[in-house]
Amino acid sequence: MFPHRACPLWSVLFAAIATAQSPAEFAATPLAPRSRAPDAHGPMFTPLSPAETGIDAPNAYDDPLMWSRHYREFSIGAIGTGLAAGDVDGDGRPDLFIVNKCGPNRLYRNLGDFRFEDITATAGVAGPTEPEYWQQGAAFADIDNDGDLDLHVCRWNAPNLLYLNDGTGHFTEEAAARGLAVTTASSQIHFADMDNDGDLDAYLQTNLLNGEARPNGEPDFFFANDGTGHFTDITAEIGVSGDTQGHSATWWDYDGDGYLDLYVANDFKDPDTLYHNDYFLNAGRPDPAELKRRRDASRAERRQRLADGLPPRFGRRLENTLSYVVPHTPHSSMGADFGDLDNDGRMDLVIADMAATSREKSQRGMASIRANMPAMNHHPGVAPQLMRNAVYLNRHDGRMHEVAHLTGLAASDWTWTVRLEDFDNDGHTDAFFTNGMVRELHNTDITSRMQRSESMSQRTRIMRATPPLAEANLAFRNLGDLAFADVSKEWGLNHLGVSFGAVTADFDGDGDLDLVFSNYDAPATVLRNDSATGHRVTISLRGGKLRQSSANAVATLLDTGTYSPGMGSANAQGIGATVTIRTSVGSQTRTLITQRGYLSSQQPLLHFGLGDATTIDSLTIKWGQGDPDVYTNLPVDQHFTITQQTRHSMTMSYADGPTLFHDSAPDFGLQVTSVEDNTAPFPQATELPFRVDRFGPGVAVGDINGDGIDDVIVGGTVGHPGEVRSSIAPREWAPSNFTLFSGTTATADAQPLLVEINGDGHLDLLLPQTGTARPAGDPAYQPHAFLNDGLGGFDRASADLLPSLPLSVGAAVAADFDRDGHMDVFLGARQIPGRYPQPADSALLLHRAGRFINATATHAPMLAGIGLVTSALATDVDDDGWLDLLLARDWGTVVYLHNDAGQGFTDQSDAAGFSAAGAGWWNSLAAADFNGDGRMDYAVGNLGLNTPYVAPVTMLHGPFAPDGTDLLIETVSEGGQLYPRRSLTVLGAQIPALKRQFRHHDDYAVTPLTDMLDAATLAAATRFTATELRSGVFLSQADGTHEFRALPRFAQIAPTYGLVTADFNGDTFTDLAGGQNLYNVRPETGRFDGGLGFILHGDGQGGFTVEEQNQPTIPHDAKGLALIDLHRFGRPQLYVTRNNDSTMAINAGYRQGMGVQLLGPPANPTGVGTRITVVYADDHRTMSEVAAGGGHRSQSTATAFLSYDAETPPREIIFRWPNGTSNTLPWPTEPPRILKVRIP
Repeated sequence: MFPHRACPLWSVLFAAIATAQSPAEFAATPLAPRSRAPDAHGPMFTPLSPAETGIDAPNAYDDPLMWSRHYREFSIGAIGTGLAAGDVDGDGRPDLFIVNKCGPNRLYRNLGDFRFEDITATAGVAGPTEPEYWQQGAAFADIDNDGDLDLHVCRWNAPNLLYLNDGTGHFTEEAAARGLAVTTASSQIHFADMDNDGDLDAYLQTNLLNGEARPNGEPDFFFANDGTGHFTDITAEIGVSGDTQGHSATWWDYDGDGYLDLYVANDFKDPDTLYHNDYFLNAGRPDPAELKRRRDASRAERRQRLADGLPPRFGRRLENTLSYVVPHTPHSSMGADFGDLDNDGRMDLVIADMAATSREKSQRGMASIRANMPAMNHHPGVAPQLMRNAVYLNRHDGRMHEVAHLTGLAASDWTWTVRLEDFDNDGHTDAFFTNGMVRELHNTDITSRMQRSESMSQRTRIMRATPPLAEANLAFRNLGDLAFADVSKEWGLNHLGVSFGAVTADFDGDGDLDLVFSNYDAPATVLRNDSATGHRVTISLRGGKLRQSSANAVATLLDTGTYSPGMGSANAQGIGATVTIRTSVGSQTRTLITQRGYLSSQQPLLHFGLGDATTIDSLTIKWGQGDPDVYTNLPVDQHFTITQQTRHSMTMSYADGPTLFHDSAPDFGLQVTSVEDNTAPFPQATELPFRVDRFGPGVAVGDINGDGIDDVIVGGTVGHPGEVRSSIAPREWAPSNFTLFSGTTATADAQPLLVEINGDGHLDLLLPQTGTARPAGDPAYQPHAFLNDGLGGFDRASADLLPSLPLSVGAAVAADFDRDGHMDVFLGARQIPGRYPQPADSALLLHRAGRFINATATHAPMLAGIGLVTSALATDVDDDGWLDLLLARDWGTVVYLHNDAGQGFTDQSDAAGFSAAGAGWWNSLAAADFNGDGRMDYAVGNLGLNTPYVAPVTMLHGPFAPDGTDLLIETVSEGGQLYPRRSLTVLGAQIPALKRQFRHHDDYAVTPLTDMLDAATLAAATRFTATELRSGVFLSQADGTHEFRALPRFAQIAPTYGLVTADFNGDTFTDLAGGQNLYNVRPETGRFDGGLGFILHGDGQGGFTVEEQNQPTIPHDAKGLALIDLHRFGRPQLYVTRNNDSTMAINAGYRQGMGVQLLGPPANPTGVGTRITVVYADDHRTMSEVAAGGGHRSQSTATAFLSYDAETPPREIIFRWPNGTSNTLPWPTEPPRILKVRIP
C-alpha cells in the first residue's frame, strides 16, 4: 500500500492461513512508523496548515441568492459541503476531493508524508460553473466494478455529476449516460449493494428545493445498478416514498440478516425512516408460488413479527420499520454514523441533532422551541421526535435501546457530522462531531426581532447582520461500559468555527485514522493523528467473481417482480462486508460502508485499534454474498489486503431472536389493554416534570376461583374499569363477568390487592384509588373492598369494612404484622393531589373483629407526612421473625420501619444503612437473598442514568405565583447556584413578572434564581433534592446494616418500575427482572423510553451479569410486573402491564424448577409472610418470601419457584411460617412440578 520497509515474512500471500472453506488471497504489509514517540506530549491530533499540506481549496459562500430569493432553501436545507477520500490513481495512497459550495471543486493527489498535489485540472473534476446552483455532497465508489474509484457530486438545482475513473485518476463525466443526472435538491448519494448481486446500487437523498411550492422538501430516489454501472430509477417499485428534508442516509445491517438496511435522517417534523431490506431473493431461485407468497405477505404479519421482537421476514424489498425498532428519533436529524459501541458484534447507530451542550446555550433558543413542541404520545406507526441526539444500542432481536444520555452523547451542539471510529487505538469506538452554523438561527431574541419585521427581506437582513454561530467541534473517548468522556481539547479536536462534512483516512499509512473536515467560507482543516499507543491493523477488501449475479435484474424486477440471475463481478471494494477480529483483549466488528456522517465519503478502509494485543487470534470476513472467510494467528501493526475468490452460492440467514421470551398473552387470553383519557383534568400540569397520575395499571396475580391456577386482575384507569381474567382451562384464560368498576370516573385503581378479609379462605380484593383530578380528601379516593363468593366472583363489601381513608395511593401490601392470624394492610400515599411534591400521609390498617381499623396513630405515627410512597414491602429485614415495612419514596430515601414484635413500628432507616443511599426518585422494591448470607437483600428501581436529569436534582415548591399560591420550579445546579430548568417562555407563563424582568432570553439564560426571585419568597419555599438516581440493591452486611450498590449500567438505560426476583437461568442463584420506561414526561423534556426491560443474572455474591442475548423484550411504558406460572410447570414467567397499552405474558423460565404452593389457614390461605430457604448440596442457599404486594403496584403469584440441578439436587427446604415457627423438609426424591405444603 505504501512504500514501507520490506518484510519478507509477512509481505506474502496468506492463503494457507485461511480455513479450508475460505481460499481468499491475503496479503500483509507493515504499517509506517508512528509520527511521534509514545512519551511525547501534546494533543493527539496535529493541525496541518495549507502551506504544509498543499490543501488550500476555498469553500466560497458568495452567492447573493443565499440571502435573498433562496434564503429559506439555503438556511434550512442546502447548507453544508462534503469531502471524499480514496485512492483514485492506484498508488496505494488515499487522495482527497473537496467540494466548493459556489465554485470549482478540488481533487488533491496524496504524495506521501502529508503532502498533496492539486490535480483537479488534469483529472477533469472541477465541475461546470452554472448560475443558481450550489454543490453539496461527494462520494467515491466503484460503480462499474472495474477496480477503481469513480466520483459522484451532488448539486442543488443542477444536474448531479458522475465522473468515471479510467484507473489512473483521469475522469470522464457520464451522469446523463449512466442515469444519474438528476436535477433536484440533491444532498448526497449513498452507494451499497442492497440486493447482494455484486454491484453498487444508489440512494439519492434530497432536501428543500422550493420552500413555497414544496415546503416539506423533495422526494428521495433509489437507483438500481444493472451490473455495468448504468442505473435505473426504481424508487416507487422498491418502496421509497415521501417528501422530506434529508441530511444523511446510512446503510446499516441492523438486524444481521446479511442484507443492508437503510436509515434516512430527515430534518424538522419530517419523520426519519428505517428501511428494512426485505430483499429475500437469492440464487436458489425459489419457485414462483413461493416468491409470490413472500412478496404478498401482509403488512400486519411483518409488524407482528417486529412487535414480538423479531425482524420482518418477507415483504416488498424496503419496508419502513422505524417505529417498531427504535423508541424515538431526533427532531432535527442531521449526520449519522454506525459502529459497534459496546463490542458485542452488532452495529449501533448515532444520529446527531442540535441539542445544546450547556443550559445557557439551550436557554438562548432551543429551550423555547422545545416548550412549543406538541405532546407526542406513542401511537403505532409514529416514532416520537425528541430534540436531542439519538444513540441506538443494537439488541439481539432487531430492536434498539436508545442510550444517548447514558453515554453522555445526547447533546453535541449544532452538529452536522458524527463519525464513529477508534481514534486512539484502544479497541473502543470513539465519537467525533463537527459543529457550528452560518448564523444562530434558533436564538430567540434574534428570531423575535425578525418576527416583528414587516417583510421577508427585512427579516433576512437582520439575520445576515449577525455573526456566524461558531462552535467547537467535539470528540468523545469511549471508556467502555457505555460511557464516553469529552476529550475534545485533549485530542486537539476542539476547532472553533462552523464545520460541516468530515472524512477519516490513513493518509500517512501509519495505521491510525487522520481527519479532514470542511468549513464554512474557509478552507478545509487537515488533522494528522499522532496517537502514540495501541497496536492496530487496517484492512482493504477486494471483491471476487460471482457465478450467480444479476446483470439484468432491474429489467426483470420492473417487468415481473422476480429475479433473473446472471454473471458479473462482485463488489470490487467489498462494500457492505463485515469483519470481526478477536484478540486477547476481546472482539471488534466493523462493516465497510463509505458514505457516512454528512455529505462525505470515507476511505474504503477498515481500521481496528488493538490496544495491548500482540496477536490477532482470528479474523472473520462476512461478504455481502458467499461464505465467510476465516484467518487465524495474524500479526498486528499491519495493513491487510484481502481478496474474495469465486463463490458458488449466495446464502443468507435470518437473525431471529431467541424464543425464550415469547409474549403469550394474546394466545392465552391474557391480553388486557388499558386506556388513558387524555382529556382528564390534570392539576399542576404546567409545573410537573412528569404526570403523577399515569403510573398504572396495577396488577395482582392469584387463584381467585379455587382451581389451583393463577388468575389475573388488571387495575382500571380513569373512566375505564379494570379486568379480571380467570382460568378456564390449562393455558387458557377468559374475561370474568365481574367488572372492577369503582363507581367514579375521577380516579384510577392504584393497585389491586388480593387479600383474605373475611376468613372464609377465599382471596378477596382491595382496590385503593389514585389520581389527581379531585382535591385532596375527596371521597372518590376512598379504597374499595370486594368479597370473593368462592367461585371467583366478587361482591362489594359493606361500607364499614374500611375506615375513611381518601388517599391517592401509590403502594399497598398485606401481611399479618401483629401475628394475630389475620391480614393487615399498609396503604402508601403517592401524593397529595394538587400539591406535589409535598409529603403525604400513609396509613396502617389492622384487622380487628372482621373489619379494618386505622392504627396509624397508635402503631406507626411516623406515617403521617412520610412522603410520596411509590412501593412497599412487608418483609423481615432484620431476620427476627417479624414482618417489617420497607418503603420506596419519590424525592426521599428508602425507609425501613422496624416491627417491634407487633406492638408498633420504629424508623430504623438511618441505623440500618438505608438512608445512606440518599434521596432518589425510587419507584419499586423487590426482596431476595442476593449475596447468600441468609438475610434478605432488596432491589430498588430508580430513574436511572439515561435521562436529562443528573444528580443532584433540586426542585423548589413555594409561593411563587402572583397571588402567593404555591408553584413548582425545577432547577439546575451550576457553580453553586440554582438556575431554572424551564425556559423563560414556560416559567414566564407561570410567573409573569419574569417576562417583565427579562426582555431578552440571553439575559435570562445567565441569571440564577437568587437574582430572579426575592429572598423572602425563596426562603418560604420547600427544597426537594434527589441525590441518587441509579437503580440498585441494598445488600445485607455482617453488622446487620444494608449497603447500596448500583446495578449494572445496562439496567440504568431507563427508569425501572416493575421488579421481581426468581432464578430465570437455572444456576440456582436468584436473578432480577425489571420493566422500564416513563412516557408521561413533559413534551419538551421528551419521554424516557430507552429501555426494553431486563433480566440480570445473580452470581450468589450480590453481583449481577448481563446476558445480552437472553433478554426479554418489553417495549413501551412498562409499569406493573408480576410473577405467574402460566403452564403449571413450577417455572416463573412474567406478567407485565403497560400504561395506555396492552399487557404481556412472557415465557421467561426455561430451566428445571419446582413450584411450592402453600396451603394455609382460612385467614391466610396462601401463607403470606412465609420465608422459604433452599439449602443446596454445596451449602449455598437461596431465600424467598411469600408476599402480597410489592414491586411497582404489583402482586405476584403466591407460588414460590425453586430451582435445582437434577445432577446435584438440594438437600432440604426450610420453611419459616408467618407465626415465626419453622419446619424443615427434605428435598423430594422425584420433585413434582408443584409441591403443595400445608402450613402446620
